[in-house]
Amino acid sequence: MRHKMMLLAVPLVLGVGCDTQTIYGRAHYRLTQARMMRRMSVRKLSVVLVFVLAFASTAVADRINFLFSNGPLNSLSVSAAGLSTSTPDGLVQVENVTTGLLIAFPSGGSLSISTGPVSSPPIITPTLALFTFSAGGINSVVVEDSSSHILLQGTVDDQSSYFSRLPDKQGSFLSTFTVTFVDPALLMMLGTGPGFQPSGSLSTTFLGDSCDATTMTCSGQLSTAGISIQSPTIPEPAGLGVLGMGLLVVAGGLKRWAKGDPRNQ
Repeated sequence: MRHKMMLLAVPLVLGVGCDTQTIYGRAHYRLTQARMMRRMSVRKLSVVLVFVLAFASTAVADRINFLFSNGPLNSLSVSAAGLSTSTPDGLVQVENVTTGLLIAFPSGGSLSISTGPVSSPPIITPTLALFTFSAGGINSVVVEDSSSHILLQGTVDDQSSYFSRLPDKQGSFLSTFTVTFVDPALLMMLGTGPGFQPSGSLSTTFLGDSCDATTMTCSGQLSTAGISIQSPTIPEPAGLGVLGMGLLVVAGGLKRWAKGDPRNQ
């Protein structure tokens, strides 16, 4: 009789063990699924956040370009003391490249650029000339209209450079500069401003370059010049709306995740 009872008890114990394993397996499966869902939720929120930030960063600052041409003869002077170039009436136009707005200057306007002394020994050979300059002084970049009204001022940065291909008698000058003033009325007419970013760039080309290896000097005529600056990045109303909605979605998702919302379980 006892043997029969023991035999009957064996399947019961085995059954209980099987049920326990099944329950444990199901609980472990649900826990694993919950963890996976939480990870997926975090990934989705991360994707949304990246998209929102990327959209916000696409608001490009307005780029403003000044264009000059036709400097007078010997409008370029290069020596160990520095570079200077100018055009009294070469301003052609100012354009907001981002929006396409353009202001022409039929009466011209002036440009003057100057650097500090050379920062490394200059090089002049029969085929090329190369000068590297230190920073210019205050207002070493000045643009004025035909009425001598200042449109832009700045300071030439360190490591500006002049390069000339002497057989072709063609040279160029490249530099970045720190923008210190831009006429607010000009920016308003271009549909931007009144602020501006402090970094700008300038480039000039020259014709008829002539260099002397004995005196380590060069001269030439300014052919073209370009100045590029930027206005502050101001997101459009539609962009701000999308940014706000995206941040709300991210905040709501994080709140549900933190509270253990069933949708994230």
